[in-house]
Amino acid sequence: MRRGNADKVSQLLTGAKKMSPQGLAALVNYVVREQDYNTVSQRLNDLDTALIPGMLKDPEYAVAHQARDFLMDLAVILQAINDAPRTEAVEAYRNNCLKLMVERWTGVTK
Repeated sequence: MRRGNADKVSQLLTGAKKMSPQGLAALVNYVVREQDYNTVSQRLNDLDTALIPGMLKDPEYAVAHQARDFLMDLAVILQAINDAPRTEAVEAYRNNCLKLMVERWTGVTK
């Protein structure tokens, strides 16, 4: 993902985490329009279980806090999709994201 897109998604996620209808709508409108599956994919990559041993050695539990943040991002994206008006584009995006999560989740839960 281009840096500008990552910054835009980060900004939209911050707004959407307040759970306002406007913030959630802005997020879903952007990710659907841009067909941004990279954000979901990257959050799943960042939850790789190979990070867990590092977390256990880190007294600050920085990795655990990062994992929490990534899970929150995924939850906000799903909430935005669920709250969005049902259009063909939103449904296609939703289905592709869920398919991506199912395919990748086995790696997260190993």
